[in-house]
Amino acid sequence: MFKKLWNALTGSNNTSSSGSHDKVLVWLPDDEPDPTVYGIAPPGNEEDREAPLVWLSSSEIVFPFDRPVLDCRSVTRGVVSTAQDQDQLDRFIALRNPASAESLRGKNVEECKTIGCSLQLPNPGLDTEGRIYSARRLEYKWDVALWGNTLYFTRSWGGELQYRAAFEPSAESILVTSMEVPKWEMDDPTYPPASVEFLLRTLVLGEIAAHPFPALLNIMEPEQLAMWAYKTYGCIARFGAFPEGVEPKLVG
Repeated sequence: MFKKLWNALTGSNNTSSSGSHDKVLVWLPDDEPDPTVYGIAPPGNEEDREAPLVWLSSSEIVFPFDRPVLDCRSVTRGVVSTAQDQDQLDRFIALRNPASAESLRGKNVEECKTIGCSLQLPNPGLDTEGRIYSARRLEYKWDVALWGNTLYFTRSWGGELQYRAAFEPSAESILVTSMEVPKWEMDDPTYPPASVEFLLRTLVLGEIAAHPFPALLNIMEPEQLAMWAYKTYGCIARFGAFPEGVEPKLVG
């Protein structure tokens, strides 16, 4: 089963090991592990796993940002995800097939609200339709597909469509002009656009960026926020921030 998932993700029958945390798999054991586990080692490196779970000022982080961020790496990049059962694991494997993105063409987000926005980002070269980002392992929670001038953001474990974003391309940039988002996310209207921006910057542009926390979560302790970030964004959630003007419960 372990080899089946490895081959599904890489298109290879090679079961040699790899030591880089950026690879799909860091170790393939000789004897069969629990088939519901994918990835024996966490996706983060030693620095990630040992990073204190604390709030950092904008001067203490390595990317430009104007607000404090919670360093979530020890949680989000220090754990291994497991599927609940064989069916869930098989679903994840099936969704690694690029052809699975075909079903998203023209699809709408269920129980959604359409919102206008003006989100401008560098053009990453969106010239090939279909799947443009595929989760590497279970700790990555999102896939991204492109059909026409529309981006589709789906959950990697079950394929649920969570965001649909329409954009206008130019040679240098893309301008996201509208989004379909789940109605339940509109309790904090700043959250869905911030979430889409984070996913684009991280998964498509390959940047390190701050993931958003909804404003209503500011009553949570850092440990609770980090677990929420992992459940929502997986191991790409390194640093989290509240909307401008919203203070976290604890700073320091």
